[in-house]
Amino acid sequence: MGDYAERERTYWQEQVAASPIADRVVLTGLVERTEALAYLPHIDIFTVPSLHDGCPNAMLEAMLAGKAIVGTHVDAIGEILSDRVNALVVSPADSSALAYALWQLAQSPSLREQLGRQARHTVLTELAPAVERANWARVYHQVLQPAQSKLFALSA
Repeated sequence: MGDYAERERTYWQEQVAASPIADRVVLTGLVERTEALAYLPHIDIFTVPSLHDGCPNAMLEAMLAGKAIVGTHVDAIGEILSDRVNALVVSPADSSALAYALWQLAQSPSLREQLGRQARHTVLTELAPAVERANWARVYHQVLQPAQSKLFALSA
């Protein structure tokens, strides 16, 4: 669902064309967010095989929906996903590892269920807005604390 990032388009088109499931892969192109969310209940495995990416909202939404995730060790994806804890995580541009991870999940409904449950738990406990606000407040406090101490020392 969606489209390739322009900088990754050629690579992924070649990978899909060379795969044994090329005739079963359908790329929807860009769809409205509400339409994309409507697909989530029908997805068994969500993959985000990025070579470069920040923190994709689609991945967070799939995690919240309790879907099994396959992602890559890049940027925030690699920070959020933990291999065999809340996802299967592979190296970027390693199509063999990606294929194997997808195969493992396709063969094991119990592994999909376990990883999906943990993915949802991660979003709700570590990435919830209240947790993010508290983390930012802690960062600001750490950064501003030395500055406040210097101001008080100068005024004394």
